Amino acid sequence: DKIPLEPDNDILGFIAEHSRNLSDWQRDVINIVRDETQYFIPQMQTKIMNEGWASYWHSKILTKKALNSSEIIDFADIHSGVMAMSKQNINPYKIGIELMRDIEYRWDTGKFGKEYQECTNLQEKENWHIETNQGREKIFEVRRTHNDITFIDEFFTEEFCNRMQLFTYKYNSRTGRNEIETRDFKEIKSKLLNQLTNFGSPIIEVESANHKNRGELLLRPDILFETLEAIRPERFYLYLT
Repeated sequence: DKIPLEPDNDILGFIAEHSRNLSDWQRDVINIVRDETQYFIPQMQTKIMNEGWASYWHSKILTKKALNSSEIIDFADIHSGVMAMSKQNINPYKIGIELMRDIEYRWDTGKFGKEYQECTNLQEKENWHIETNQGREKIFEVRRTHNDITFIDEFFTEEFCNRMQLFTYKYNSRTGRNEIETRDFKEIKSKLLNQLTNFGSPIIEVESANHKNRGELLLRPDILFETLEAIRPERFYLYLT
């Protein structure tokens, strides 16, 4: 008799289907909000790729085709502002365009595949250059087949991380300043992927529609993020009317 039989993360859909006291128009409003959210999910899943792809071609077209020499400085000034990294969040424009450029460069110079990965000579690997000229073809393929998580997981390499001088930081209460926490590639990549998982939001699931037989909707956080660690809630309660 348990509803739902398994935890359900479609909270709006669950309320629309199971709430007994909603009028038809209220149920319609909930379903409209749910449908609109689901419509935008694919765009939310490709934020870095979309912005990176647009920035790549914006820069390429303007600097190679559209602008004359007197206009380049103005473009560079505006473009650099868009590419600036934020202190609070990753900049999807910057990460996206630099990864697109890195992929194009690697596939143009042969810096991919089994032979390159297994090369242990650091000097040889640094100077590796085989004119494969597959970069443009590769970025079009990546655009067709990846979302942000698979894009970062596959192409965010240690060489790229070091070249971009990326690091994580945290607030030091003793000094009152934000300080570098780590430059370790694995930790940086892991935190970046965690920010992209479920769009950086906690995953909340419906655990019971009648908690303790009181008509209460029991919601369970499936993932606790750092912002919740100080509170460590075990359960969220929402009264279902």
